Amino acid sequence: MLIILLIIFVIYLLAMYFTYYCAVRGLIYYLATKHSDWISVNKTKELTRMAMKRTIKEFFGKV
Repeated sequence: MLIILLIIFVIYLLAMYFTYYCAVRGLIYYLATKHSDWISVNKTKELTRMAMKRTIKEFFGKV
């Protein structure tokens, strides 16, 4: 039982790390292209989705 909970916890942590990584990557991309520190919530979500898609493509070598 403990092993199953540990596996679930590790999967959860990996998902949170991946989301954080993609969000930061999207924000860095935005700041590098726009040179502005002020972005909206919708723009942040859009950039996070874009970064997730690009990260997955890069992981599988499709870029």
